[in-house]
Amino acid sequence: MSTASNYSSPESIYSVVFNLGKHSAYSVPKEDRQRHERCVYFALDTLPPGQSCKWYGNSTNASGEVFVARVDPNTCTTLMSTIWYKGSSKNFTDRACLKGNQWKFFRN
Repeated sequence: MSTASNYSSPESIYSVVFNLGKHSAYSVPKEDRQRHERCVYFALDTLPPGQSCKWYGNSTNASGEVFVARVDPNTCTTLMSTIWYKGSSKNFTDRACLKGNQWKFFRN
């Protein structure tokens, strides 16, 4: 997971290497990705629509929020997430449906 944006068009090996370096420089640290994942599951398991879960990494200054946008009667939930890291942010929407005892994710 990276907050990098505005990648170069991969027209040469140099632009590919540049894009990889940019992605790596803005990659959210593992412990913060785990914080975000815990927040996602907390939101899915406990929060009603309109509520959110927030997390913050003290050592990295990374932060994030998971907002429960919608819960459908068919046990599917739409989440809107934002992650902030190194002065950049990434927004994304996920849809998760409860199948049996597990959440299955579908990118919107």
